[in-house]
Amino acid sequence: MFDDILGPINPIDRAEGLFSAIRYGDWKRASSRGTAGYAAEFVRSATGMNCARFSISAEGDHNLAEVEKLLRKYGIPVFGRTYDAGHMYFSVKKRQARWAEYVMLNAGVELANPTFDRRNPGYVGKHGPGWMPQPWAEKERQPAATQPVAEAAAKETPSQLRRFSQWIDKVLED
Repeated sequence: MFDDILGPINPIDRAEGLFSAIRYGDWKRASSRGTAGYAAEFVRSATGMNCARFSISAEGDHNLAEVEKLLRKYGIPVFGRTYDAGHMYFSVKKRQARWAEYVMLNAGVELANPTFDRRNPGYVGKHGPGWMPQPWAEKERQPAATQPVAEAAAKETPSQLRRFSQWIDKVLED
């Protein structure tokens, strides 16, 4: 009973949700329209129109912390968290809602809200169990194929930092 009353009106969660919605506003797009664009985006952010709200069952296999960690791995910030006796709610940027939904469905998170993209459940069904898309951050960490000429040149010419380090070592030896 207390969760139904106090969960949705938690002032800390509400304030964090408001500030995060403003922080994650589409300010780049707003800048192209000048002052009126900034004002419109501020109103959209303050009213939550630039956010997509998801809900997951409190009795489900995934809790809010797991879902937030999963989405963060894919570059999707989670904010505006709240709860009631039966569900946990959170928001993401509206422009990332379809991607967030796709990631969560692939991870097996049972969403209690209508889908943002009705095609996502079908896309998920095309992959085997346990398959997850590769996060962009992991793609960037993979070493790029380098050409042997570039590698040889890098080995022959020491970097400025290395030369400075060698010079310091030589000075300290004397």
